[in-house]
Amino acid sequence: MLRSASVIHDDLLALEKSFLTAEGRTPEHLDATVSDDFLEIGNSGRTYDKREAIAALKVAPVPADLAASLADFRVREIAPDVALVTYRTRLSLRSSIWRREAGAWRIYFHQGTAAPPPEEH
Repeated sequence: MLRSASVIHDDLLALEKSFLTAEGRTPEHLDATVSDDFLEIGNSGRTYDKREAIAALKVAPVPADLAASLADFRVREIAPDVALVTYRTRLSLRSSIWRREAGAWRIYFHQGTAAPPPEEH
């Protein structure tokens, strides 16, 4: 099904925000939205597969205002049913690759890079 750029943007924004909340880090939600062949490169440079990423997210505390700090959200469709998402939180620069699998968006790759807060003008 052909989706408009604004629908893709809104869908992926909601999914990315869900990972920045305690409610979005339930095993059921993560299993449904993380691709089986997922790869993450964390702030430390360590890599995680799906199982390791879900285990780490389940125990990591979520700063209360992290989802609210999401800024500069951009979506670039890089192939049919594949999108690159980039954004900033107060803690890091982030990028994700999402792909549609069986009609649903699932995250395939994610990288977080530690970054200082943006300068205020």
